[in-house]
Amino acid sequence: MLATGEEEGFYVLEGQLTFWASGQRVEVGPGTFINIPKGVPHCFKNESDQTARMVFFFVPAGLERMFEMMGAEPDRYVEIAQEFGVEFVEHT
Repeated sequence: MLATGEEEGFYVLEGQLTFWASGQRVEVGPGTFINIPKGVPHCFKNESDQTARMVFFFVPAGLERMFEMMGAEPDRYVEIAQEFGVEFVEHT
């Protein structure tokens, strides 16, 4: 994902997650905070069989509306993302 208007933060509450950003891969667990500056392609994945939970932060606020809209209209998620200046990109 590439967000052009927001900085994003992720605070892991439970489980293990793998993040990719700026060509780097990092595995994180509970208590880890990851900050992604705007314009940096990134993604994350739970590669374990355990539940993972985290808190997302967006600065400035507003991107949460995108996720609400995607939940209501999942068939339009790419179009909705574009309305918010978000692009889905492949990670390497």
